[in-house]
Amino acid sequence: FYLSYLISFKFIKYFIIIFFLSSLPEKIINSEIRLVIQGSGNQNIINQNFNPTPNEVLVNGNSITPCKTCSLPSNLKNNVTLKFNSQITTCSNMFMGLTKVIEIDLSNFDSSLSSSMYNMFNGCTNLRKLTFGNMDTSSVTNMEAMFKQCSSLTFIDLSKFVTSSVTTMKEMFKECTNVVSIDVSNFNTENVEDMMDFCCGCNELITINIASFVTTKATNLRAMFAYCKKLVYLDMKNINGYLATDYQFMFDSCQFVYLNMKNFQVDKSKTIENHNTSPAGLKYFCIE
Repeated sequence: FYLSYLISFKFIKYFIIIFFLSSLPEKIINSEIRLVIQGSGNQNIINQNFNPTPNEVLVNGNSITPCKTCSLPSNLKNNVTLKFNSQITTCSNMFMGLTKVIEIDLSNFDSSLSSSMYNMFNGCTNLRKLTFGNMDTSSVTNMEAMFKQCSSLTFIDLSKFVTSSVTTMKEMFKECTNVVSIDVSNFNTENVEDMMDFCCGCNELITINIASFVTTKATNLRAMFAYCKKLVYLDMKNINGYLATDYQFMFDSCQFVYLNMKNFQVDKSKTIENHNTSPAGLKYFCIE
């Protein structure tokens, strides 16, 4: 009898513990992103589960995907906070095409495990303000098209980004048609292999400091600054094109006053005719 009593007691105790654990709310780690949305009703926003509070979204899993046609609660506020219950391992396509988002604050977002920021803000055509704080990018290898077509941004501050692991920056700022200044002054590009269309189509760009850029592994520099028509000063003293198989149209339609490319080298086995920057830009190759 005593033995059966002990067994029953242990079983009941175990059942109570299981019931208690199952009733606990989902864990939310100390990681969040704040959004400001313009407009109401059917919004371009994240396709995830909503908390009872209409201006909070609980993100389940280790990635989020955009939803262009999600019908949100009618009482959704313009200020939305995304709260995460686990660490994000990829930021690819995170806000892609969310045209009604005008501000994003990632100051409290834990991105330390994210390996990709591919297309992260691509097509956020009304995004006017981005705040990164000390967001951790040390594990990121892919920044392709990260800010592509963010046509309402005028200033992009990436001065605290750690990019030593990044291998592609292809189209990173392509067609940011209203950006005036981009701060990439602390970028480490030693492992970057592809910089095709890096700033292509940044028509209003006036200031970008790439003096720290080292491109010893870069194989594609095609149209890197093509159509940056207002960019008159560029210091590329550490840019090396020796491994590049394509640097056509590198400065197409540019009108530089000063361009430092004194250390730019090419493989002499390649003919310049097959790898020129366009007839208009070719003369800048030798300017110091």
